[in-house]
Amino acid sequence: MPSFVIHTPGDPISEKLATRCIESGKEFGLSIDSVEGFPKLQARNYAIENGLQFGFDYLEYQQIRPLRDSQIAIFIAHRKLWSKCVALNEPINIFEHDAFLVAPIQRVEFKHVMNYQRQLWDDPNWVWHAKLQRLVDQEKNPGTAKYICLPSSAAYSITPSGAQKLLGIKNMLPLDLFVNKTIVEIDDYPLAWPISRSNDYSNNK
Repeated sequence: MPSFVIHTPGDPISEKLATRCIESGKEFGLSIDSVEGFPKLQARNYAIENGLQFGFDYLEYQQIRPLRDSQIAIFIAHRKLWSKCVALNEPINIFEHDAFLVAPIQRVEFKHVMNYQRQLWDDPNWVWHAKLQRLVDQEKNPGTAKYICLPSSAAYSITPSGAQKLLGIKNMLPLDLFVNKTIVEIDDYPLAWPISRSNDYSNNK
């Protein structure tokens, strides 16, 4: 399956993390191509020129704030890979720079999006653990992930049909809120949860 890791343009730390992601893929027989993310200083104008609409970032306690340039850039970078998925007409793997494999990914059937991060989310020592527990899908609906969104969106696979659904919506939100079960079906990886994230999550968003 074609695989891509997004790194921040001109950021040596991001490039180093992306290289780590690529090397982890090699260890488990997965070839991952590095792709340059979208420059955040150009993101807002690009969004306007391409008819994308600005939603809000949702904070704790139901507070909201305008999307930051970095969030818009992340959204655009993923959107470009969704377009590539449609053009290739086959599922692809998408990793953000601070994802890395700790086990092989095996082919499994999924409809739209396959989530690879639950192992980390279930760790009670993770700084965001309590927050994510509030997002658990208590009804455990089939064809959806454990959580009602895809927090951090650092590691997932997507099908062309899923990509087309996401591309059809112009209103931007933080990517992890945008890629949720009201748009596409998100499945947990049923064999293992092979993607982890570095500890610098809060410094990279």
